[in-house]
Amino acid sequence: MKEQAKVLSEVNEVTRSMVKHYLQKHELSLNAFSKLVEVRQPNLHKFLNGSNLSSRSIEKLGEFFSK
Repeated sequence: MKEQAKVLSEVNEVTRSMVKHYLQKHELSLNAFSKLVEVRQPNLHKFLNGSNLSSRSIEKLGEFFSK
């Protein structure tokens, strides 16, 4: 079980890094990005500051970044 928790933690860290990089590269506000990925802005704000996202929100980000 600890191995699964570690994997999920790594997924969150990698995803957080991807979001931050995308925001900087494209000079987008968090609100504009939240509309692109269809994830609520307050949830993204919390996520970027250390909280976790739901698995569905992570899926939405994954779908966005895989395009």
